[in-house]
Amino acid sequence: MEYKCDKFSYRPSATVIIATKKKVDANANFEILLFERSTNTAFAPGHCVFPGGTFEEPSDECQEWMDYFKEYGVSSNQLDRLIVKEPNTKRTNPLLSTGKIFSREISLRITACRETFEEVGILFFRNHKTLKKLSSTPTFGEDFEDVNFDRVGWQFAVHKDAKQFLNLCRSLHVVPDLWSLYEWSLWRSPFTAEKRYDTVFYFVSSTKKPTLLLEHSEVKRAMWKTASEYLDLHKNQKIWLPPPQIYELSRLSKYSQLQNLTNHASYRSRQGKELLAPFYYKSSDAMIGVLPGDDLYPSEQNSPLRTLNYSSNQLKCMANNLHRIVSFDMHETVIQKNISSSNSQLDISDKYLNSSRAQNMRYISYLPDGISQCDKISFFKSSKHALHQLPCAFAMDNMIRDSRIGSHFSFKRVP
Repeated sequence: MEYKCDKFSYRPSATVIIATKKKVDANANFEILLFERSTNTAFAPGHCVFPGGTFEEPSDECQEWMDYFKEYGVSSNQLDRLIVKEPNTKRTNPLLSTGKIFSREISLRITACRETFEEVGILFFRNHKTLKKLSSTPTFGEDFEDVNFDRVGWQFAVHKDAKQFLNLCRSLHVVPDLWSLYEWSLWRSPFTAEKRYDTVFYFVSSTKKPTLLLEHSEVKRAMWKTASEYLDLHKNQKIWLPPPQIYELSRLSKYSQLQNLTNHASYRSRQGKELLAPFYYKSSDAMIGVLPGDDLYPSEQNSPLRTLNYSSNQLKCMANNLHRIVSFDMHETVIQKNISSSNSQLDISDKYLNSSRAQNMRYISYLPDGISQCDKISFFKSSKHALHQLPCAFAMDNMIRDSRIGSHFSFKRVP
């Protein structure tokens, strides 16, 4: 299923940030699940990502789900709790407002549950008892290991046929736990992506770490670590994180207590989130993905990547409002953000993932030759106008490629 936005197609998808309590409380008392995709997979090989995948309309948004919910005793009021009533005013995209049979806010949560079980064997579910306690800690699928539940067989079946996920729930007499999946963020693939996705990032937490069952044709290995530990592994070239993962892990790293994070995720989910659709520029030393609110963010994103004859630091100095991901190479990434979020705890202000580059950029502030400090604003306004006239001078071998849950870059290092 694809829908068109401004004549370009974007496929809906969902991914899940799973957080569980740590046994040892250090800087943060929770860990997050990431897995490394198999090098044999045709999609995003070697990327470290959250579990998730693409929306399948015949299986995730079929009348059979509504029939089963009604049969199980799920009320219309309970389903209505999943729908944002007063969304963020900037949430002007069709991702969560479309749905042929029922709301996409329901069906994409089904996608998230199905894909998580298919990839790592975790089943988010509620039975009749826990369905009455929608604010309780989610129950995980390993609770069924003591009964007649063939996780290996069912995982294989769902992997082969997404419709089998409904049959799995029927056989276990449970429903997917849609209510513990809190809407965390929305990401759109850049226009330059070969395949374009609109992805809902959901957040779910538990005090109990679930048992994993990896689907090895897609998953090479899985890890439970803190957000900061993942960022350090990326910086030290031990793993590779796509830009959305870097951005979200940077936000998650600001929390030390799982309960506080879960409380905020629940509140934030009810507000509806703004779509983050990065638009990419190639500066003299980096690839810059600007996000809504940044001074360089264009009114129309449906155009090729643009090349600017300035360094990333020059472009930073020219701007009053920053909201961008700056990538110098595969493992050297900076998040520059000085605009406020709805919750200040989620603000990221120049989150540097490489200390040597950070030191150079933090203390060197300059403008292009001949531009005085007082002319900074007028120069930048004229530069913004000029950006729309620039042709795409980006070579094909440096083409940016993006997926539903990440991006791959090919860089030419600048001395």
